[in-house]
Amino acid sequence: RTPPKAAVLLGCLALAAGTLRAEVLKVPADHPTIKSAVSHAADGDVVLVDDGIYLEKNIVVARKIQVKAKNRFGAVVYGSRRTGDAVFVVQAAARIEGFVLRNSDTGIEQRGSPDVQWEAADLAILECMVGLSVNDAENNIGSVVVRRVVVFGYPASTGISTNDAGRIEASGCLITDCGTAFQGYDHLSLEVEDSLIVGCAQAFD
Repeated sequence: RTPPKAAVLLGCLALAAGTLRAEVLKVPADHPTIKSAVSHAADGDVVLVDDGIYLEKNIVVARKIQVKAKNRFGAVVYGSRRTGDAVFVVQAAARIEGFVLRNSDTGIEQRGSPDVQWEAADLAILECMVGLSVNDAENNIGSVVVRRVVVFGYPASTGISTNDAGRIEASGCLITDCGTAFQGYDHLSLEVEDSLIVGCAQAFD
């Protein structure tokens, strides 16, 4: 039987070993695309994206990783306007931060996901039909904490949306020029604080 102190020590060593395994995958230095880096990342890794223009869509984030721009708003990702396409598709307790996301049907969408909570921070989402969405369509699962996200839309667009979702907590956000700033259906909660809505036809639906 392992003595208690030895068990604690072994646990600490295992935790340290797990931390040491975490890697920083650089785009484009290590991987030519964000999608490639994300697909190679393991839990705990960081995908660090250098300044530049990236033409990518449906980047599936299925592990507990950070995907971040090296310099805030320096990495601009253009998506696809085809219905159902998103720049990022979240399926894990990940964190996405620092990007400009443009010209996609949806900027970031949680779909096909287990019931996990992820984070979105320091983002500018421009000219997307939906800026950010938690969309399960069957069960009240999936949650996101949104901090300091700006959504610039157009009259038919929605800033932040839920559909049969769990929870959205948004703070420090700016939603402007959208048809609807916050839109939700059959969710557990949608909480907004310290945020600004400008030039939208309606604030909440």
